[in-house]
Order: sequence, then C-alpha cells, then structure tokens
Amino acid sequence: MNKYELNFILAKISNSKKSLLLETYGSVENIYNNIERQKENNYLNYIWMELESSIYINIEELSEMIFKNEMKYCFYGESVYPYFLKNIEEPPFVLFYKGEIEKLQNHTNISIIGSRKCSNYGEEMAKQIIKGLNGYDINIISGGARGIDSIAHNISLKEGLYTTAVLGCGLDLIYPKENKTLYDEISKRGCIISEFMPGTPPYKINFPRRNRIISGLSELVIIVEAAERSGTLITANYALLQGKDVMAVPGSYYWKQSRGCNDLIKDGAYIFTGINDILELLGIDKKINNSNKSNEMNLNKNFLMKFIEDRPIHINEIINKSNIDIKVLYELLFEMQLAEEIICLAGDYYVKKI
Repeated sequence: MNKYELNFILAKISNSKKSLLLETYGSVENIYNNIERQKENNYLNYIWMELESSIYINIEELSEMIFKNEMKYCFYGESVYPYFLKNIEEPPFVLFYKGEIEKLQNHTNISIIGSRKCSNYGEEMAKQIIKGLNGYDINIISGGARGIDSIAHNISLKEGLYTTAVLGCGLDLIYPKENKTLYDEISKRGCIISEFMPGTPPYKINFPRRNRIISGLSELVIIVEAAERSGTLITANYALLQGKDVMAVPGSYYWKQSRGCNDLIKDGAYIFTGINDILELLGIDKKINNSNKSNEMNLNKNFLMKFIEDRPIHINEIINKSNIDIKVLYELLFEMQLAEEIICLAGDYYVKKI
C-alpha cells in the first residue's frame, strides 16, 4: 500500500478511464510519473489535472480503514486481478478483497445464485448441486445475500469447496448483519471481494453493478430460484451479454419463486436435471459411476407412488412416511416432476399427475 495507489483510488475519474490508464501505463506509479509530460501534450488534460490534484487528497482515512479491516486490494492488470474480469464491459479498476483471491484463477468458476426468500425446494436444490460438485476442481461464487446465496456459501465451506462472495457494499460492512460469522469463515477459506470503497453502504443501485462481477468471474451461472422480476435475473442478463452460459433449475408452475427460472429455460437457458448437465456443459469428466444408483432410485420411486395420490400430500408428510434421506427424496421428487409423474403445488404439496 503506497500513497500513489490510494491517491489513484480516490481520484475523481471514471472507473472505465482508470482501467484504460492502467492498461496503457501498466502501473499506478507509471501513470503518476507521466502526469507532467501528458499535461504538456494537452492529451485529455482534465484527467491529468485531476490526477495531479489527487496527490493532495487526504488518504489517511482510507489507509486506516484498509489497515483496520485487514483488507487488500489489486488493480486492473495486476497478476492477482482475476483475468476473467478483464473482458467484461467496464471492468472494475480496483478490487478490495479479504482472503485468497489468487484461487479464482486456478479452477472452474461457477456462480450459484437465487431468491433471498427461497423455498425448501430451492434450498435443497442448491445443496444438492454443491454437494454433487464436491471432488471436482470447481470454485463456487455467489453474492453473500440472504437465501440461496448464503446457502451456496455455507454448503461450499462444509463440502471443502473454495467459495467467493461478491458484495454490493464496502468490505468493512456486514450485509446482511447475520452473515458476520459466514463472512469471517469465507475470508479464511475463500475470498470476499468488492469494487466499492470501504464505508460504502449497501445502496440498492450497487447490486446490479455487483451482479456483473458475479457473472464476469464465472464460466457458468446457475439460477436456482427466481421470481419473474427477481434481481437475480439481472445477473443472468449480464452473463448472456458477456457470452457466459446460463443454467436454470426448473420448478413448479404454481411456485412464484420458480417463474423466472422457467422463463429462462423457455428462452433458451440450459435446464438443470442433474450434476451431469453441469459436468457435460463444462467438459468435465465424471469421476464416479455408481451402477446401483439407478435401481435404487426406481425402487424408491415406486415406493413414493404408493402414497402420492390424487389427494395433495405435504412434503413433511412425505418425509415422515417415506423415511428416505432428505437429499435423495428431493432428487426423486425433482426427477418425478420432470417425468410428469407428479405435480408440485403451492405450499410444498405434491399430487399424482392424472
């Protein structure tokens, strides 16, 4: 951390122009060393004048916040700056981070995102996806918010997967507040990043900007649950603009949390029906092939059909009657819906399809 770097962060120049300067001159020090020469050339004079005036900005507050909160930062073009972000529109010129940002370069990055007010189905699907990816060189990225995001981070940590939380506020702020323990754990075993200055509150306008980073870091964006006007769909749109693959988990027609996902699939997003969909799309070889699994699944399906009849039955009653492991149960119910054997109604009720 040096004076010029902090001056540059605080300089009142647009994000895109700062990134362009870094790309042109290679480092912050080189930029400041060229101020006098570029002023004489009258090339974009207002930028160089602003850079010159930034030398006199009081940097003590920013320096103290970075030091106190044990943050680091990297600039566009530096070796630890995630190279995936260099190709997006308006890449952040600086990233503040806590943890091991370098690991974002090492493996396949998948973002798993969805509704803040997720259903039991959405929660279980997020868990299934991440547990199914255990054992592969995959990083899980999400937004650190309530609901699917927090579930994605928590399960990733439990499964020993590297995870990154991309925040819509300064790293010194905890939002939501109940995620403090989660953030602390991610910073030790993964990474938390933000393009926003320390002290920046979680303004609503920040989150679409955050979303472009989530998709920008990822090779594949998986939407677990999203209503028709969910902010999660902003990330899907950014992914498409950035040329990234989008996959969505289908849900019941009756669930508002799944309508956004169902619309994405209708519009051409990849449909998630199992872990193999992800592995095949990314060109990852499947490591485990359990030949007994298919027979076991068929037996369990036949057993479930004994009490999923014309009368709607609640998920809790199914759990109690079947005594099937909840992860396996949700996978079965999901496959039975895809096969149009059963229908999922609002409120986690299931009924046999006539």
